[in-house]
Amino acid sequence: MKKPASILEQIYFTTVRIESTYDNGSISTGTGFIFQYDNNDKSYLFLVSNKHVIEKAVNGKLAFNKNNNGSPAYGDIFEFIISYFSKRWIPHPD
Repeated sequence: MKKPASILEQIYFTTVRIESTYDNGSISTGTGFIFQYDNNDKSYLFLVSNKHVIEKAVNGKLAFNKNNNGSPAYGDIFEFIISYFSKRWIPHPD
């Protein structure tokens, strides 16, 4: 398989599906994107999403696209489940 080269392919493999579960059992879905910030000799990865996707969620599931030796593994997903979901984010003040 080839590495993602086009902007569209790169966006596809930096986008994360977010599933939020609430106290009443309802579930909503949204997306976030991976952002890399470089400062001096360090790189930091962030997952950025809209506040309404995360707000008041008690549990969450993040779905990442996997790779195979640095190339996309189309259809192969890694899911990461997080409890106390809304408390584990740093919200923007606005």
